[in-house]
Amino acid sequence: MSLKTFSLAERPDLKSRIGDLEGEAFPVYINAEPTWNDCFPGILESMPDLQLFFLDETTDELLAVVSQVAFTWDGTAAALPGYNDLLRNSLEEAKRDRHPNALCGIMAIVPEEHQGKGISQHIFAAVFGLIKSRGFEHYLIPVRPTLKHLYPNFSTAEYLDWKTDHDKPFDPWIRSNMALSPTFLAIARDSINITASIAQWEEWCEMQFPVSGSFVIPGGHKLLKVNREDGTAYYGEDHVWYSYTMPNSGD
Repeated sequence: MSLKTFSLAERPDLKSRIGDLEGEAFPVYINAEPTWNDCFPGILESMPDLQLFFLDETTDELLAVVSQVAFTWDGTAAALPGYNDLLRNSLEEAKRDRHPNALCGIMAIVPEEHQGKGISQHIFAAVFGLIKSRGFEHYLIPVRPTLKHLYPNFSTAEYLDWKTDHDKPFDPWIRSNMALSPTFLAIARDSINITASIAQWEEWCEMQFPVSGSFVIPGGHKLLKVNREDGTAYYGEDHVWYSYTMPNSGD
């Protein structure tokens, strides 16, 4: 398979194709999350050179999309924001025309039918090329483990300890990232957090929540906490912060 890579700055027409992959990759409630919907259009507009698209050179089929933001980071785990705060802070910095020192991946989607074909290697090569050309000091990702939704009753810390029979990380996306020997920084607890009416959650999940309690929901990495007394339900999802050293950077 031969891939070609474009940024949104190079191919503005690709913006309309993001939704095709986004809808397949995430549960509907993640795509409906208010902070994401408020910030993402502005991120695309203000940072088009950081949005990367990977297409089949022969068919022009979209094989992967990587969205990134730039922000200022002091290099400490304590200063890492949650996912929602990351979106807001990076967009605010862009509006102020600041010069952030860190590049951060906020979304990476490879359709299921193209996973396991080595596309992640092309992604990281393109990302590191961008880092070098822009002079970023740091590259970070708040990783969303691929298979965590199958095990919502286990904590993220427990899940990260799981190994395959070959002593590799159990989660395939974590495993792909580990090939680059990143540094684990922290687990961002409830990095994405959504409070909405029970009626809204029932629509999103195509389920009913007749009593208060904690429920397994489709695609959920953790349990949905339902409160019938106030008519709302809360979902919080963890991400795993890693930092990466660019190959041959001398660091």
